[in-house]
Amino acid sequence: MKNKYLTKNIGYFILAVLIIIVYKTFDSLGAVFKHIGEIFALLSPIFGAFAIAFVLYPVCKKLENLLSKFARVSKYKRGISVAVVYFSAFVVVAGFLALLFPLIYKSISDLITRLPSIVENVIAFLYSLEFGGYSLKPMLDTVTINDIVSTANLTDIDLYVNSITSVSKWLIDAVLSVIISVYILLDRAGFLKTARRAITLFVPEKGKEAFSKYAYQSFSIMYKYVYCQLIDMLVVAILAFCALMIMGVEYAPILAIFIGVANVVPYFGATVACALSALLTLFTASLSKAVIVAIVLIVLQQIDANIIQPRIVKDTLKVKPFWVLCGVLIGGGMFGIAGIILAVPVIAFVKIIIEDILDYRMILSERNSAKEKTAQNKSKKSANKTEDLQKEN
Repeated sequence: MKNKYLTKNIGYFILAVLIIIVYKTFDSLGAVFKHIGEIFALLSPIFGAFAIAFVLYPVCKKLENLLSKFARVSKYKRGISVAVVYFSAFVVVAGFLALLFPLIYKSISDLITRLPSIVENVIAFLYSLEFGGYSLKPMLDTVTINDIVSTANLTDIDLYVNSITSVSKWLIDAVLSVIISVYILLDRAGFLKTARRAITLFVPEKGKEAFSKYAYQSFSIMYKYVYCQLIDMLVVAILAFCALMIMGVEYAPILAIFIGVANVVPYFGATVACALSALLTLFTASLSKAVIVAIVLIVLQQIDANIIQPRIVKDTLKVKPFWVLCGVLIGGGMFGIAGIILAVPVIAFVKIIIEDILDYRMILSERNSAKEKTAQNKSKKSANKTEDLQKEN
């Protein structure tokens, strides 16, 4: 009796402890997520390194296969391929910055110099607006440019020091990511060996084939999406730069880069970039030029959506717009910019898994229905035989 009573009380005690643990976990959920965020922030150089290695791996692999044909350098093919790829990437980025940095610097300097006049133009534009006979003038009369400028508390030195520190940390993390990515590409055989051992130890034998299949498909989808987006972003930025320069739009380099980068965000990005570019042109030039810029950028977006992107992507992901928008909203809400950018390949991968599950369930259903029909036919045949035997008797 005592043992039963003790066992019963120990069970209640363990249940109470578990309830307290669950309650305290949910009670301090904000602190838990904060600590998780801090851990991810510390590991950000490693995540960045894997992202860089992921993007550069196909190029390194192709160059390595090319070098393997030459006996003299085949022994050092991996090191040579990684060195050549990183040197080439450095030259391309440095050349790109050398060409665009003076234009970008001049555009930013002019924009900062003209910022007060732009603010005045915005206020004048708002003064001219009327909605159903109601004007914004009474409300705007209470706000002055000095009020707007005073919102930037120049005495708050800590804020600017923290901003400089965060920028410095970002630069250090970027350099660390590049350095770590070099070691990842050089020792990728070791990483693959470790991954295979982990799969062997933790994945059941029946699930290894499916795991390998989905791992290959996920990498294939990600590579296609990343490279297609990079190419499309570059093409759109170049076309936008040429169009804006021909029209004589101020700050064309900044706007072209912004349009190219924003084009990565599905559906929303191109629209926002077009609207902001037209607004900036409106307040720095004239209404007629802003309308022309909007029309040209809309035409450029249509060319990109109907001609450029289909030729680059070739409809490889095949994700409906509804699911793309859902993925963008959920990914952006949970993971920010990274979630928005990676929403489409993740949705495409989930779509493949769901389709495979539905196909598998359909096959099982067809097999079960076939078995039922076979059983019914057998029962009918046996019933007919029984009737024939009864008739004969």
